[in-house]
Amino acid sequence: MNQVAGISREDNAARQEPLADCTPHQLADERYMRALADMVEDAVSNHRLEMLVDRLTSTLGSIGLNCGPRVTGDILGRLGHHLIQADARRRAANEAEQAKKEGRAPH
Repeated sequence: MNQVAGISREDNAARQEPLADCTPHQLADERYMRALADMVEDAVSNHRLEMLVDRLTSTLGSIGLNCGPRVTGDILGRLGHHLIQADARRRAANEAEQAKKEGRAPH
């Protein structure tokens, strides 16, 4: 897993061949996740993460500017939601690991 972006290489590799019964929405989601995972992996391995972040945030800024303040608010809200969810997963994993070390069942 790429720890920087939380993207699993295994998940990304397993998705190379789309299922025949996927909806257009699912196919687009898979395509975007694969493209983003590849970009993050490239940026990390080539020490260009700051450049990638700059390009991604510039693109989101352009989307917000061109689509209006409600879309900008939605982008920021989604970012906050993803940060909260990622933090909750990280905390749960840390608590489970600590419980395992202490020989007790995780919550």
